Amino acid sequence: GRLSPGKGGRQAIWAMVKVVKVIPNGVLVIIGTPNNFTDEMIELAKTFGIEQNLIFTGWLSGDELRSAYYASDLVITPSVCLDVFPTVNLEAMACRKPVIATCFGGSKEIVLNGQTGYIVNPFNTEEMANKIIGLFKNQDIAKKFGESGFERIKSKFSLDKMLSDYLSFYE
Repeated sequence: GRLSPGKGGRQAIWAMVKVVKVIPNGVLVIIGTPNNFTDEMIELAKTFGIEQNLIFTGWLSGDELRSAYYASDLVITPSVCLDVFPTVNLEAMACRKPVIATCFGGSKEIVLNGQTGYIVNPFNTEEMANKIIGLFKNQDIAKKFGESGFERIKSKFSLDKMLSDYLSFYE
């Protein structure tokens, strides 16, 4: 996706600083087209000595994107802007990954706090880091959230369900 300050890149790095203190080999994989903000994120990570804990993949789509989700333990969407309906949440849940999502915008309509992941204020990087660490340390909960998210995608956000809901507006 678009790498920009509004997508919460700084907040993700600040949270990662705290995560790395507890999970030194933790890695933040950042997917998106490199730009000037990418450079800013790298410099911020260097300031805290965690640049080796970041991987920038560049733009991914199709099988590469799906593989990135499956290789991940969890997905964070720390947007500080009002993302209306972040599809990254849907994609992650379709791959059975727990999601730690922003309280701003439409993530609350997708991610159920304490059931499919967590809803956090991305400006509270301490809380975000604690949720990340908690899921790393408790794989049973992470797996449960991932499975619940997958079931939620099938029941509430399938193509058939979305099409039916959309068409009902015109009946």
